[in-house]
Amino acid sequence: MTEWLLGRHSVEEALAAGSRKIFEIAVRTGARDAVGERLSKLAAKRGVAIQAMERDQFDELAPRGTGVVARCSDFDYVDASQLPDGVGNRLVVVLDGIQDPQNLGAIVRTAEVAGADALCIATRRAAQVTPAAVRASAGATEHLSICRTVNIARLLGQLRERGYWTVGLAPEGGESWSAVDYRGPIALVVGSEGQGLRRLVASGCDHLVALPGLGKTQSLNASAAFSAVAFEVLRQRAR
Repeated sequence: MTEWLLGRHSVEEALAAGSRKIFEIAVRTGARDAVGERLSKLAAKRGVAIQAMERDQFDELAPRGTGVVARCSDFDYVDASQLPDGVGNRLVVVLDGIQDPQNLGAIVRTAEVAGADALCIATRRAAQVTPAAVRASAGATEHLSICRTVNIARLLGQLRERGYWTVGLAPEGGESWSAVDYRGPIALVVGSEGQGLRRLVASGCDHLVALPGLGKTQSLNASAAFSAVAFEVLRQRAR
């Protein structure tokens, strides 16, 4: 199976990571400047030609504003058994039902920048690593091990058995986000946009943490809350 990656950053990072087979790269006729020097060099290194595509054909593949697309193999998920053991300062991110590809992409981008070792999503009723999610991540999906599982609660149990402390992000959490010791192997668990953490998933967390707020809105969205905690992890580990 193949799919079309959308946007220069997605294509660049897929080329740089070498995580997929790239069959062809296309640019809309008259938009050659959208390719950029880095993409040109990466494509040449991988032996992939960049071809001009007529506007009508190109517009069928990509939304307006997308200058470059690439036909490539489907995203290659890793198996849960391939997740690293809980030693040292490992960081695994577990998403409990994130359904918006934009949120998934934003979380993946932050997780990759923050040095996460892997990210886990559910196989059903959750956003998958589609071209839209890849684009929202600015191509960060191509550099991060991402696994799928049919049962998030069971996965958390397996991670705990392998040495991880599990920390769930929940508005009703009884602990402050900055009070937990994040040094050592940590699995950060993020709930869905509306429901948050499901009961069984929350009960499988060693800590449930909340972020304080002084504004009139109820809480941060999932990707913003995750970003805050992810960089608190980095701050503590840098001490």
